[in-house]
Amino acid sequence: MFDKRERKIYIKNLLLDICIGWKLLLVLACCGAIICGALSYVKNTAKDDRLAYSRSFFTDMQLYNIERAVANYQMLTYYRHYNDKSVLVKQDFLGRERYNLQYFVSSQDLETDYADSLVSIYREYITNGSMAKDIIDELKLDIKQWQLNELIIYNQQAQNNINFDDSSTVITSNDQTISFEFILSDGLEAESVRKAISTVLDKKCESLQTISSHKLVKVNESFGVYDDFELTEKLFEHAHELANFEKYYYETTTGLSNDEKEYICQILEKEYDYDEQDLELARKLLGVKEESGRSLDVKSIVLGFLAGLFLGTLIIVIKTLSSDKLYVADDMSSVYDLEVLGVVSGDRKKDAISRYFYAKKHKIKNRTKVVDRIATRIADECKIKNSDSVCFYSTCGDSAVISLICEKLKTLGIEAIYTDDLKVIAESKELVITECVGRSNYDDMASAVTLYRKNSIDIIGSVVVA
Repeated sequence: MFDKRERKIYIKNLLLDICIGWKLLLVLACCGAIICGALSYVKNTAKDDRLAYSRSFFTDMQLYNIERAVANYQMLTYYRHYNDKSVLVKQDFLGRERYNLQYFVSSQDLETDYADSLVSIYREYITNGSMAKDIIDELKLDIKQWQLNELIIYNQQAQNNINFDDSSTVITSNDQTISFEFILSDGLEAESVRKAISTVLDKKCESLQTISSHKLVKVNESFGVYDDFELTEKLFEHAHELANFEKYYYETTTGLSNDEKEYICQILEKEYDYDEQDLELARKLLGVKEESGRSLDVKSIVLGFLAGLFLGTLIIVIKTLSSDKLYVADDMSSVYDLEVLGVVSGDRKKDAISRYFYAKKHKIKNRTKVVDRIATRIADECKIKNSDSVCFYSTCGDSAVISLICEKLKTLGIEAIYTDDLKVIAESKELVITECVGRSNYDDMASAVTLYRKNSIDIIGSVVVA
């Protein structure tokens, strides 16, 4: 019985085996990546869907604390946006011009209520961002609506009273006058802004004719230098409020469980239109590192890919170590003490990559030249031993290569016989054993070699088909 420990398996050959089995590695790696990616997606999806039913997980007091934290974070992000993203804050207002416009609403309707209603509509149009949107469309500006809206300050002058409303725009009251200012930011020329404002107001006036027939009469148009006193006061107020709400948010979230913190993040993501920067700030303040959401986890995909590669490598190594088939040609000399006359390439169908590494492993060269060299070597041995015939024997029954060698030997004057008949082999006295890598069984080869040596049959050597 053959002992596998007699074989010598080198790391180089194992590495070449792994390269030969690249298809298996690729398939398992892709399967691992797909499976792990799908599992991470399902996990994230389940976590994301938790928002629909997670309110039942918390007590009334916990829900109260969660709602307080969400409300405080809303105010915190409002003031942080103003201080961090405001167009006004990022501008240098020294010498910055402001474009002043004042219109009189000339209404044919004598009732004051209608005139006041029209003024209110125009004020709402200017302050709610609608005019900013129309100006963006008119000038085709690459700027967000809220950024442009910050440059528009609406005011009505009456009795020199100036008040701040909730949107921090300057508003007073007057009967039929609308007045506003436009701060000329970088990239906004006075002439183009003037035309755009005139165009959008004309369109608005035309659309309101169904309410009351009226006209917009421009009564004032001027340019002046922006006084940054109002801006400084406004920024100071917002900075103070931001600090307060950061404190409130910290107080309301201290002591919350991890489930409550995750639920807060999910509410902010699902129910409010916060960008990734705002959500990241919420997670940072809460101490929640894991992000929720329906997404593929790249880390899981990479780990799955590597796990597939490892599994494929493990399968190839185990298959190699546990195989009882001929591994390499050198085993014929190291295990059976038979000289290897040559290694001939077989007719196995392999892809180009596998063939390359297979040839590297078994040191396969040109088939015709190898067959000629083997035949010449056998003929020389036969002549030395005064024999004109030689027998070929194979445990795996590979006759294609043997036929090539036999034909070559005939041209050299040596009769070659392919047989497993012991009597015929004994008469010839000379024997060449031909075996195939991956097909010839070690135990079968050991039995054959032992049998022939007991019968004093001279074994010239072995030919290995790889």
